[in-house]
Amino acid sequence: MLRSCIAFAWVNLVRGDRVRFAVAIAGAVVAIFILLVHLAFLRAVEHKAAQVYGLFDADLVMVSDRYQFLYRMADFPSARLRQAVSVAGVDAAAAVRVTASKWVSGRNGAQSSLLLIGIDPDPVFIRDPGLRAAAPELRVPRRALLDRHSDPEVGSVKSGDTGYIGVQPATVAGWYELGLPMYAAATAIVSNSDFSFYSGEDPRRIQLGLLQLAPGADAGSVVDALRRALPDDVRVMTRAALMAREAHYFVEVKPLGIMMRAGLVIGLLVGAVALFQIMSSQVESRMRDFAVLRAMGFSAAYTYAVGAWQLLLMGAVALTAAWLIATPVFEIVSRKSHLFLPLDAWLFGTLLVLCVPMMASAALPLVRAARAEPAGLFGAA
Repeated sequence: MLRSCIAFAWVNLVRGDRVRFAVAIAGAVVAIFILLVHLAFLRAVEHKAAQVYGLFDADLVMVSDRYQFLYRMADFPSARLRQAVSVAGVDAAAAVRVTASKWVSGRNGAQSSLLLIGIDPDPVFIRDPGLRAAAPELRVPRRALLDRHSDPEVGSVKSGDTGYIGVQPATVAGWYELGLPMYAAATAIVSNSDFSFYSGEDPRRIQLGLLQLAPGADAGSVVDALRRALPDDVRVMTRAALMAREAHYFVEVKPLGIMMRAGLVIGLLVGAVALFQIMSSQVESRMRDFAVLRAMGFSAAYTYAVGAWQLLLMGAVALTAAWLIATPVFEIVSRKSHLFLPLDAWLFGTLLVLCVPMMASAALPLVRAARAEPAGLFGAA
């Protein structure tokens, strides 16, 4: 029975006006591709927004109580790090400073927006292998590490070149890989001892504190102890929690994430309309066939099953085509933009979940097919 149901559904799809069928399927492919793009870019935004924190290795982090996101972290006294180290369970601390600046090319004077980061070049607190290898260069004053994935507007920069961070000269001493187009055209890392020289900010204020726990210390207990010991002008949390907050801010609050979610809704609506039109056309042109099925003794449930299999087959064809189209497109975009755009099981599963309501809404014409009556054969003769 199942085999005959699927066979009948397939014959219904491929028989008749194939041009109309192809156009309708193309509409569904476009809709599913829109879903794929917005899902992938939402995840890319989440990944990219928190990527700065992935450069560092810390069990716990400390931020200002006025923290919003990386570009508006607010600052707090560096003395809080010394207070934190005095709490049982905290083994070491390091400071990270962040501010907006500009990069001025030493070759042609071209200016680009810059996210300037100050660190202690201590390998204990550096997670990224490329940054860890280049960090010793920062022990020499007036040296900077530049993001290898800076925006093309920054221009060609080579190791040993001298440019300007703000109005102060800086020699490019090495590279790391980050790429943060949502913040600035480029990011540069300097030593904390040079940060105030380039930014003009108070050296006694920092934006991010990195804390390493002593061996065997429980993170939850230490966080509770730090919250009791430190003033209310700072917040303490795990590094993973901070990364999750940063990603949530960009997806839920910033316009970019809201636009992506709106795109998902539009894609669902377009797909539902396309599939609904296909099913309506199919049911309209096959009413006599459905009536014959009822005259032969097949139940309304069988008619529903035929229509449901038609919808599933159409959805499978459209999804497969959209996935095949997305594979080379995402590869090119990922290579050019350095965004995290993998076509993996998570993306496929999420896409299937989103397609369920889209296909369910397109199944409404099946109600009419199930009501086809044998008497209609004689009325249409």
